[in-house]
Amino acid sequence: MRQIKASLFAGTTALVVVLAQSASAGDQALPPLYRAPPPPPPAWSWDGLYASVSAGGTLTHGNMGESNNNPFVDTSQIFFNGALTNASIETGTNALSDNVSGNGAGAVFTFSGGYNVVLWNNWLFGVQPEASWNLSKTQLTGTSTTISTGTSITTFPPPPSTPSTSTSSITGSDQHTL
Repeated sequence: MRQIKASLFAGTTALVVVLAQSASAGDQALPPLYRAPPPPPPAWSWDGLYASVSAGGTLTHGNMGESNNNPFVDTSQIFFNGALTNASIETGTNALSDNVSGNGAGAVFTFSGGYNVVLWNNWLFGVQPEASWNLSKTQLTGTSTTISTGTSITTFPPPPSTPSTSTSSITGSDQHTL
C-alpha cells in the first residue's frame, strides 16, 4: 500500500508540474507577426478621353412685341417719249405694331466629349466640344397692325398741286415659330 501511495504521489506531482508548465506557457508573449501592408488603391486621374449623352425636357413661354415708326420719302417721275410728264413727292411714316405670345414643350438632347490633362498635380486642362438638339417648337400667335400716313404733292407740271394727305391701316393675325 505504501507503494501505491508513493506511485499516486509521484503521478500527482508529475501532473501538477505539467499543468504548471502549461499555465506559464500561456503567460508568455508570442513573437509578433509581421505582414506586408495592403497595396495602396490605384491612383485616380482625370487624364484621358471621355464622352457623355444627356437628355431633358423644356417648357417654353414666349412673348414678342415690336413697334417702330419708319419715315419715308418717295419721289416719282413719269416720262413719255423721253419727256417728263409728271413728278411728285410723297412723305410720311409707316407705323408697325406686332404683339404675339405662346407656350410650348419639347425635348433637348446633348452630346459631348473631350480630353483632359492634369498638369502639376493641381491643374486640369481640357477640351470639350458639345452639340445640342432642341426638339421644342413654340407657336406664337397674335395681331399685327400697320398704319401708313403720307402727304403727296405733284411738282410737275407747274404749278405744284395742293398737298393731299392719306392714311391707311391694316390689321391682321400674325404667327411665329420659336
